[in-house]
Amino acid sequence: MKNLDAQSAIEAGGWDSRFGVTLAVAAGDNIAAALIDTNGDAASIDLDEYERDSEGDWQALASGSAGDDGVSWSWRMVAIWGQTAPRKTVDIEYLGDRRATVASDAGWWLFLAPSTDDSDAVPRRIQRQSSSGAAADSALTCR
Repeated sequence: MKNLDAQSAIEAGGWDSRFGVTLAVAAGDNIAAALIDTNGDAASIDLDEYERDSEGDWQALASGSAGDDGVSWSWRMVAIWGQTAPRKTVDIEYLGDRRATVASDAGWWLFLAPSTDDSDAVPRRIQRQSSSGAAADSALTCR
């Protein structure tokens, strides 16, 4: 598959399309990830990782329990995910750079980037500051 979207993430991950629901998808360069509600009841959320092969097709690499929010490091990629208000922008810091992602219509967000050799180098969520200087409500998500 050349494009990784909600439906192709279910297919590539081998999930039953009658029950599996894609919550968020993120892709960049030759890496991608998806948050999958494996049976549609929010009881089991997995993070699926993908890599583009030499022909440009996405291949599933790994899948593991993710929960409602978290951070992951593998030799290919780092990811951070969670829930917030639908379509809300979430700010993330990774390797000294500030990045942003937007929550899906369902309120799930997912950010990924290529990893480094340092397994402690993982992204973190940055709280937005309100005009009064207090941390404003924010969360990370993806499309």
